[in-house]
Amino acid sequence: MFADPFAANFQTQITSADTLATDAEVVQAISIITEQIETKMELARKAMQKLFVYVKVAFNDSQAMLRAFGKGDYTKAYQSAMKMKELLEKANRQAEIAANKAVLIAAGYTQGDIDELEDIMEEIADKTAEQ
Repeated sequence: MFADPFAANFQTQITSADTLATDAEVVQAISIITEQIETKMELARKAMQKLFVYVKVAFNDSQAMLRAFGKGDYTKAYQSAMKMKELLEKANRQAEIAANKAVLIAAGYTQGDIDELEDIMEEIADKTAEQ
């Protein structure tokens, strides 16, 4: 077939190519990650809805505070993992402001709820990067 040194190099290249994932394997791996992202998105939607309820209660239905926590961005973020990540980041940042945190906690929102916003955001970011 090929004379040396080409034969050894050719076989090395074939062996390397055989170890690569097939298209079907790549598609399957991506679909698994996509499913995991959707699971995280559902958690994010629930966490944001819960936050918005507490913002309404804590801040006497203030539309300005709802906007500050990202209510106006929710519709765009509903189906977009990257936009949801940004929304969670914004909401967490607002919730961590000492004055906002005190009012939210007094209304019954917990530090665990605040931390969950960041946790979900990081999980979405990680899974999106894997994809």
